Amino acid sequence: MKLRIRTNYMEEVEGLHNEYPYAFHHVDLAQTMIPWHWHEALEFDCVVSGSVKVSTPGQTQTFSAGEGFFLNSNVLTAMVNGDSCVIDSHLFHSVFLAGHFKSVFETKYLSPVLQNRNLELLPIRGRSRQERDLLQKLRQLSQLQATPDVEFQTRNLLSEVWLPKDWNGIFLGLGNGGMAGSIHHSWLMPYLKSGYAVACTDMGTSRGRESGIGNPDVVKDFGWRATHLMTEAGKAVVRRYYGEDARFSYFVGHSTGGQQALAEAQRFPEDYDGILGGVPANNRTHLHTYFLWAHNHFRPREIGPLFTREEVYAITAAATEFHQKAGDGVPGDDFVTIPRADEAFLNEMVRYIGAKNPAFDKFRLNALRAVYGGPVNPRTGERIYNGIPAGSERYGCGICECQAAESPHFYPFIWTFGADYDGDRFDFDRDLDRVNETLAADLNANSPDLSAFRERGGKLILFSGSADPCVPYPDAMRYYNRVAAASGGYSCAMEFARWFLFPGRDHGSGGLGVNAVWADESGAGELTALRRWREEGIAPAYMIGTAFHGGNPMSGIRFTRRVYAYDGKNAGACPPVCCDRYL
Repeated sequence: MKLRIRTNYMEEVEGLHNEYPYAFHHVDLAQTMIPWHWHEALEFDCVVSGSVKVSTPGQTQTFSAGEGFFLNSNVLTAMVNGDSCVIDSHLFHSVFLAGHFKSVFETKYLSPVLQNRNLELLPIRGRSRQERDLLQKLRQLSQLQATPDVEFQTRNLLSEVWLPKDWNGIFLGLGNGGMAGSIHHSWLMPYLKSGYAVACTDMGTSRGRESGIGNPDVVKDFGWRATHLMTEAGKAVVRRYYGEDARFSYFVGHSTGGQQALAEAQRFPEDYDGILGGVPANNRTHLHTYFLWAHNHFRPREIGPLFTREEVYAITAAATEFHQKAGDGVPGDDFVTIPRADEAFLNEMVRYIGAKNPAFDKFRLNALRAVYGGPVNPRTGERIYNGIPAGSERYGCGICECQAAESPHFYPFIWTFGADYDGDRFDFDRDLDRVNETLAADLNANSPDLSAFRERGGKLILFSGSADPCVPYPDAMRYYNRVAAASGGYSCAMEFARWFLFPGRDHGSGGLGVNAVWADESGAGELTALRRWREEGIAPAYMIGTAFHGGNPMSGIRFTRRVYAYDGKNAGACPPVCCDRYL
């Protein structure tokens, strides 16, 4: 290896480029001289044999075999071979860790390190548990470079495995959200504190949504591969660290994490003993077609946004009032318990919304009616997806967000048609077929055949919120209906899989209805219900939907309600959903 160093001492790091901002060098310092130089990359080095003297402007330290060190970005450095030294050098551009420039991960977490001039050289001697863990991870990273498909294996090490000292014997895979691209440490911490060994992945999208254009590997990683590799790597680290396998393995994920949950149950039934999928976004391509349908109706190019935020709140209030008059829910509720979507009911409801809001003209009411109905193929009349649930209009992913000039939900169309795609010209017939041809096999987790998962004793809990406009509940209800049909009926399906619908819950925890899901009246979390079912054979007949004052747990409980598992009764009331051709 020969270093390329410019006259200003900047090194042109061999192998480090925009397409893959990571480089690995196995360097024999007896054959390679490391003079004074600097580079933008962060650098982690392990001493394989011998010893090396490392100098920066502020210090000089010597490292021996088995030790390592961190060199910060833009630090002037020189290395002197102390004793036939061989080192493994890992260099990362900051974008490899931050996801993209100016992200919160760069500005909040990386920049304070990169800009700390007192942090030039950090020894990693293995004197603490944390240092030994880091050295082990770096050695793993070195070994991976000799394997096929090293890029994906290396990226998999972006997945984090947090290992508690007082381990409870459980391995927990944790799902992501949205388009992923990063790991949410705050999501991991509660489980870590409870004794779980927790793993999470960025799902391969850390380089932003355009990284999936013409890149089937990003699509596969996001759809299913990254989660499976995370699981395999996480279990291997647990085995190595604790000297034994986990007693049980569970997966918990909401939204995109629900897609991950069902992809695992369908593709890799041996990965987990129990899976919990909240508001599952598993019918990915058709869900995003629903977002585009709403966007095109609520933000016509020649007009712009149709409704103000105050008007959107008025729509939700009127829709809720109309459902209450029709006997929905508990008298006095300020949310919809079971949104209705039959054609006659929707027509009357839109007329009622118009009567309560006389400023709404026919054009705006027609747009509202079209989005309540949901996207359809204009040529065949086939249903592509369900519409927005009544009572959910005011929440995240609802009308206001769908009216935005650009939506974060449009990445499947960018991956299919390129960065310059025009959603206003999207053909909901031919263009949808092209999206499905390109993405559906990897992104959609629609198979109702969970027999392999069931046969190994797996347990599955799914839940949705009735006021969720982001992943509307009818699609999950339809999926469970299909699972029941494939399993021999609802009673057979309920032996291993159950679905719950929580009234008034939005996509997160800020709706007017249910804000939190409990396993029972004690306030135990939803994972407790899954563990009891798998480990003790106690199936959850019901779970507790809890509503806090103002949606804030610190403000006290407004009400709790038992929500019983859906058993197929009134299955015919499921609103029109994705037709069979699109599954």
